[in-house]
Amino acid sequence: MQNQITALIICMLLTVAVTLSPVIQNAFAKVGFTLAGDNSTKKCFDKPPTSMVFRPHYANVIPNNPFAFVTGQVIETHVSNEDFYFDHYSHDSNFKVLLNDPFYNLNSPSNEMGKSGKLLMEMEWEMGFHNDGRTDRFPKEFWPFGGDLVSMEGKYIFDCGHPENGPRSELHPASAVAFTRFEPMIFKSEGSNPLLASQTSIFINGAGGVFTPDPNRLANPDKGLLGFFIKLILNDKQEVDAAAVKEYQLRASGGDINVDVRKIHEFYVPLPPKPSPSSRMVAQIIDIPFGGVTPIITGPLETSDGKQFMKVSIDLRSAANCVPCAFYGTHIAAGWTDPLQSNVYHHLRVQVQSIVKGDSILKREALNRGIFGSADEYDFKNLWLGVNGQYKELLGPSVGGFSLTLPKTYSPPVTYDVIVAEQGAGSKLNIKSTGYVRSTADDCFQPNSRSCGDIFLYRIADKIDEINENQKIQSMVKEFSKDNNFGIGTHFSECSTPTECEFRLTYTISETSPPTVVTPPTPIPPTPRPPSPLPPTPSPPTPIPPTARDPKSKK
Repeated sequence: MQNQITALIICMLLTVAVTLSPVIQNAFAKVGFTLAGDNSTKKCFDKPPTSMVFRPHYANVIPNNPFAFVTGQVIETHVSNEDFYFDHYSHDSNFKVLLNDPFYNLNSPSNEMGKSGKLLMEMEWEMGFHNDGRTDRFPKEFWPFGGDLVSMEGKYIFDCGHPENGPRSELHPASAVAFTRFEPMIFKSEGSNPLLASQTSIFINGAGGVFTPDPNRLANPDKGLLGFFIKLILNDKQEVDAAAVKEYQLRASGGDINVDVRKIHEFYVPLPPKPSPSSRMVAQIIDIPFGGVTPIITGPLETSDGKQFMKVSIDLRSAANCVPCAFYGTHIAAGWTDPLQSNVYHHLRVQVQSIVKGDSILKREALNRGIFGSADEYDFKNLWLGVNGQYKELLGPSVGGFSLTLPKTYSPPVTYDVIVAEQGAGSKLNIKSTGYVRSTADDCFQPNSRSCGDIFLYRIADKIDEINENQKIQSMVKEFSKDNNFGIGTHFSECSTPTECEFRLTYTISETSPPTVVTPPTPIPPTPRPPSPLPPTPSPPTPIPPTARDPKSKK
């Protein structure tokens, strides 16, 4: 039976060998470099090797200093649809960052160019420990939103999987992030009036995903066919280098990167503009959802150009403060009071009632194409919706998926409560969806890839591109403000490109209470002091009577 199975697989490989030349496309890619001058030579194997070498997917930009700390602004976020399964446990949560000037030269010219004409660095973080839609590696409660300010640390790498333009530079995976957005909130210590606040999500995880192969996981059930497969592609003109095969087996068998996060983490969090020299900073720790040490907040502090910020320190050096040591999160807010800031604040509630599939996904789910005889079945079952930085699951393991083609109704509705100002920072209601369509390939992510056989471990470019394209979904992006009454009412929203949209949401926006009108108290002029009473006019001096004359005097 073993020989029959081996023969069958060999026949399958022979049948499609002509289509598999892209499997080692990366071995002859362009040299990548950063604006700082670091290049990918001997890291991404950009020159044809003397014997076949499999390009690693990721390579450290600076081998003896593999980590980088950066700050910048998040421009766009999404859950990736095109992650390569043999070196991922799950799909990535990606966010593109416009780096601040001190860090801008860490970009590669191969990085994406933003609308501003500046390069963006894509940051990637696997969202789950298993590819089932759970976000237990990078929880959705900490995902960024476009416009967030970010300070972060991560593995500074070349992504060697882009041979067409040269490797891109990334922080992948991240290990510690702080995302800050300016939004109104009510501080427990300051009464019922909202204040404009820096709302900051801090998340630290030393297990960000697959990067370094694990020597303890060398076993590959089909490694006997690996050498034959490579020779087949090369028409047996070149012997397979043993070291190359070993490296590929390591890479294909995975291994979780583990960054030691047991140290003091310091984040410099920007504050809203200070409204008055007399204003007082207030801060609040909203939660520490996984337990652990209480953050230490120091501030307000001021930059050399007069911008206000605070320092947040998280000491994970002690095991007692690290529960567990590779996983920590907190939400923090800070703002200014005294005096209050004039504004009108709306207490909004967004509720999603139902979702229905669109024609685009129905056509894809009807596909039954095969790779080597196995079906590529597409299933739309992973979707998240974010409202002003709050992400919740609409399709996935917690709330379930569709029942055939019927609309999915949420009972109770998926609900978001936010406070939005009428003017200034925090005056927009932003709604954005993200997700992907599952395919047969999703069953082959780590740690299950070996059960799929070697077939799913190779870079079969045409098939991978086809799968990635069919896993992509459009995002629904909406923005409301005072100009359109914050969208209050019922909506039947499709994606940005309705003809290609995979779904339609029914949702409502309402106000949960009358707007809060904040007007600083009118200063009461001091009561004028009465004039000091004039001292009484002094009485004229009593005249001194003339000296009595001596009667005996002759004069």
